[in-house]
Amino acid sequence: MSFELYDETDFEAVRHLLPDSVMEMVGLIGAEPTLALLRAYGGTTFPVSCNVKRAGQATHAALAEVVGEQAADKLCRAFGQRQRLWLPKCERAVRELLHRKIRRQFDELVSRDNMTAFWAVQNLAQCHHLTDRTVWDILKKTDNAPPPESRQISLL
Repeated sequence: MSFELYDETDFEAVRHLLPDSVMEMVGLIGAEPTLALLRAYGGTTFPVSCNVKRAGQATHAALAEVVGEQAADKLCRAFGQRQRLWLPKCERAVRELLHRKIRRQFDELVSRDNMTAFWAVQNLAQCHHLTDRTVWDILKKTDNAPPPESRQISLL
């Protein structure tokens, strides 16, 4: 699973499932460059340099190729002292996006294409390389939404 098939809108929908480090990057360079970085290097430690020595320039160029020169400069200024930037795979968020997609596709197959639930599940299981039981389990659940903001005032 990866962010390959998802866009910035999907990314925003599951921001409550993203690690703080990813949200820090989103605040720094924006959602689209962060998403591009996770697509390219998610699950790895990326060396961040200050673009001074030859190896650092090569690393910076590789980073700039993915996120753009301006975003690469911002990342180097923010994380250059650490020398390494851990880029998580964001499995919870990716899994949630897949589950939402499967539920949406199921609804389309049943309502628009007049397919029975049984055949829709068989189709989705094959399409997503899952078992039919897993698809049924996904369909039983609702979207993992962010917790509602509490409107209750504190008693203390």
